[in-house]
Amino acid sequence: MVLSGSGLPATWPNTNFVLTITSAGNVIAPNVFSTAPNGLTLLLPASSSSYSIALTSPLNGKTTKTVSVSTSSTPTLTLTSSSSVSSGNNSLTFSKPNLQTSIPTYVEVYSLFNTNELYNVTIPTQASNASVIFNVVLPGGLFGFRFFYGSYGYANCTSQLTVTISQPTISNFISSYNGGTTSINGVGLSPSASLTVNGFTG
Repeated sequence: MVLSGSGLPATWPNTNFVLTITSAGNVIAPNVFSTAPNGLTLLLPASSSSYSIALTSPLNGKTTKTVSVSTSSTPTLTLTSSSSVSSGNNSLTFSKPNLQTSIPTYVEVYSLFNTNELYNVTIPTQASNASVIFNVVLPGGLFGFRFFYGSYGYANCTSQLTVTISQPTISNFISSYNGGTTSINGVGLSPSASLTVNGFTG
């Protein structure tokens, strides 16, 4: 959500301003997404209760705002193109059953085996309609999606994508009883993949 006004802080954190956010009696740590002299964009966590937001300026001027929670204002996206693709560059299509005139700013495609494996994709300019399309290059694995809207925050998306690869090849080698080295060759090998040799982790 955007807290609008004039003379707002150009950077955040800012020791000259105090930002307080509460919901259902709980104090929420401010998460400022972007700043501008006329608008402060905040990321709010999921809540079933309304938010109370107060911004106090250096001269003790106070701006307050109450944000109501509505499930219909939460964007929802669902993968409608194939849920199983080969590794490499793929075009993915998602339906937008609600808030169809809004387009997400970016999407984080993350590995379900390792959430630190992220592919951040800026959504290209496209018509505001019932779908959103973007291209992404992915290795093999199983992936989920986090779409972000500048005006609404994160969307609901439970879709998963399976990325398959061709069978990799392993070089023949001779090893001592203390182990040795070999190489695995293939296309689309994941940085989150694991390898076991006779039950031992490689």
